[in-house]
Amino acid sequence: MSVSRATPLPVSADALTCVVTDDDSLSRRTLEGHIAHTPLLTPLGSFADGMQLLEFLRTAPRVDILFLDVQMPQLSGLDVIRLLPTAPAVVLTTARADFAVEAFALRVADYLVKPVQYPRFLQAVERVRMLQPPASRVVISAAPVEREPALFVKSIGRLTRVTHNDILYVEAVDDHAVIVTLEQQLPTTQALPEVLSRLPEPPFMRVHRSYVVNRRHIQTIEDSTLVLTAGRRVPIGRTYLNGVIASFPTL
Repeated sequence: MSVSRATPLPVSADALTCVVTDDDSLSRRTLEGHIAHTPLLTPLGSFADGMQLLEFLRTAPRVDILFLDVQMPQLSGLDVIRLLPTAPAVVLTTARADFAVEAFALRVADYLVKPVQYPRFLQAVERVRMLQPPASRVVISAAPVEREPALFVKSIGRLTRVTHNDILYVEAVDDHAVIVTLEQQLPTTQALPEVLSRLPEPPFMRVHRSYVVNRRHIQTIEDSTLVLTAGRRVPIGRTYLNGVIASFPTL
């Protein structure tokens, strides 16, 4: 996982703030280098996938330009655009030279064909500047907004937002993880360790090679079984039992 957030700097009235999202590290570094050589641009962050970007945008300050890769695993650039109710100017990056019609059908500001050359990059920035004068820049959030932490889960052809607090447990089924809430079960495309890496510890903890539970939903511990909200039961693995018991203060 690669996440880079630039050190916050004072943003002048004429500067355009920007974020890069691309799963290819070389493409990210190319855009980061172009941004560093462009005084008009102020970088806010660089991310390796769309989910990281969405999490950043929930509490981000003003963002003027998204440099967004079209083809990324889990969540494509097009998926990200559809999920943003109010999007900044989007400059798509793609390996396809014939993407122009599709790009402008999505009402994006511009598209760049990889490898992105600096002169063409500057043209895209100038297009955004002309389309989006400072007085009418999009503000995603004038100040950080506190929202309940959540995951975006890609499952059965759609994306579902699941708040951390709603998750009872996560179960490994074959080679993928299933997120279980009171209302639904959401199969993911990731293995259990990958899902766990996106969840905070605490309140989430691994209690079995196949289970991660939300401590907030644990009601009782019966021998080697956890009883959760609504009577859901999860086994505790032998190697995890002492650690689970020790994590709860007892009288």
